Amino acid sequence: MIRFLSSVVAALLIAASTLHPAAAQTAKTLQPTGEQKAIKDKGEYDAYTAALTNKDAAQRGAAMEAFAAKYPRSTVYGDALRQAMAAYQAAGNAAKVTEIAERLVRHDPKNVEALAVLTFFKMNVPNAASVNEAKGYAERGLKLLPGMKNTANVPAAQFTAVKRQTEAIFYSAIGLAELYAKNYPAARGALLKTVALHLNGFADYYRLAVAQLEMSPIDPQGFWYIAKSIAVAKKSDAPDAAKIEPYAAAKYKKYHGSMDGWDALLASAAKESAPPRRFAVTPAGK
Repeated sequence: MIRFLSSVVAALLIAASTLHPAAAQTAKTLQPTGEQKAIKDKGEYDAYTAALTNKDAAQRGAAMEAFAAKYPRSTVYGDALRQAMAAYQAAGNAAKVTEIAERLVRHDPKNVEALAVLTFFKMNVPNAASVNEAKGYAERGLKLLPGMKNTANVPAAQFTAVKRQTEAIFYSAIGLAELYAKNYPAARGALLKTVALHLNGFADYYRLAVAQLEMSPIDPQGFWYIAKSIAVAKKSDAPDAAKIEPYAAAKYKKYHGSMDGWDALLASAAKESAPPRRFAVTPAGK
């Protein structure tokens, strides 16, 4: 499956050149604030403060991880793990981000941010077992999302946008898992919700298109979505664009009977944000 590509760097969801756009805003906005005033022991307070103020991201992550190990009953244990996760992201250590996210979910099964991190990483491992694991995290996250708290006290509009983007990550994972299972109607349903949240990632457009074009009977809107995925991939100079086009052209020619109208579809989809209300591709022989 095609990997996500984005220029936006997430604070909790890091994957170098394979980062989902929603991940960035989710983590960036939901940075843990810490609860130093709740720490009564001076040694514990000093250890947390020293870790929190370390300007080196890798060292800060390690220090927060060490703090969590030394003070497992601390009132800021969860915050320490969240800070470690964010710090390891800043240091570019994806393995540690995932490891800490797993620990955080064990500590706090209702932590939506950590569930989003795990969903993202697991869905980007190209095998059915990992993708199904991502689906499990995503389903848990969707149930918890309505109760997600604005712990960083960001503006309400920004927090609402974060929640929508996080929701899109979850639906994207579910859609991908259904694609792996060749349950195309279910994949289409989940991925339609993802693209409606305006992530603008070509992988979601492409996956939705595959679900629609592999259905029986075929859903012709898939031709618009695959044209859109090609346009977005080309705009971002993604090498996957060249891999999509042969599949798209073959599907279009088989359904339509020729390549007439294909170039016009590519050009129009590049300018549009959604399929036109009366979008249609005429089947061959009609």
